[in-house]
Order: sequence, then structure tokens, then C-alpha cells
Amino acid sequence: AHIIELSKKDIDHLFEARIELETSFFTRAAKNFSKNEIHRYKILFKDAERKVTEAINDIELIGPKWTEYLKVDQSFHNQLVQACKNPFWYQLYVNIRNRMQVLFHKMEHMPEQAQSFSEQHEAILDAMLDERFRQAKKKLKEHILYVRDVQKRTKF
Repeated sequence: AHIIELSKKDIDHLFEARIELETSFFTRAAKNFSKNEIHRYKILFKDAERKVTEAINDIELIGPKWTEYLKVDQSFHNQLVQACKNPFWYQLYVNIRNRMQVLFHKMEHMPEQAQSFSEQHEAILDAMLDERFRQAKKKLKEHILYVRDVQKRTKF
């Protein structure tokens, strides 16, 4: 593996591609998510957020807890795209996700976002649970745009 540097234009293009990839087949994917999976992710996000919040003032703990939170986040988004059951779409997503990894690692110092991110994920999951797929898709797009905006405000 090698490290890539991304220009602001590259980052904009990656987020644009990510929005299309994660929302184009969203309804099909969301319908393939079981209620148990939705409940499991609600618990995982709450637990990861709690751990980050508890460690917020501990310089030694916050990094690992934020990394743990990001793993839950990545798992959710991965599973959501996989649930569309289109392996080619998933391969495209993995390509985009891998290019974006550099951004997520640079966001390691932003654990104060855990609560906002968790609230956004909870809104997506709640809408999925209630089978309000149009609302869930809208919330997913808003979440990705929010992450993009947070990333743009981050000084690396």
C-alpha cells in the first residue's frame, strides 16, 4: 500500500462519488437489512459514542476509542452497500472508501463529532426500522454531506 495525497478537488469528487454509490441502491440495500442488524448497529453506535465521550479528556484513551468508533462507522457503511447485493457496485464503493481512508485517519483528532455522527446514524437506522426508506436515504445523504463539511473545516 502507498499513501496518496488528495487535492481539495479530489476530495470533492470522492464525496460526490460516495453519495451516489451509497444512495443509488439505498432502498434495495435497506430492505435487505434485518431488524436485528439495525438494532445491533444502534447499540454499537451508542456504545462507541459513550466510550469516546468518556475518554474525551484522556489523551491516551481518546485515539483508540475514536478509532473504535470509526470502525463501527465503516462497518455500517460497508454492510449497507453490500446489502444491495451488487458485487460490482460494492467493488466501486471499496475503491472510493480506500481512497478516502487517508481523510478518515486525519479525522482521528475529531472525537467531538462522535455525538453528531451517532445522532445522524440513529436517524438513518430509525427510518430504516420504520421502513421510511426515502427519509433514511435523505438522512444518509445529509450525513455524508455533514462529514464532508467537517472534513473541509479540519486543518491537517
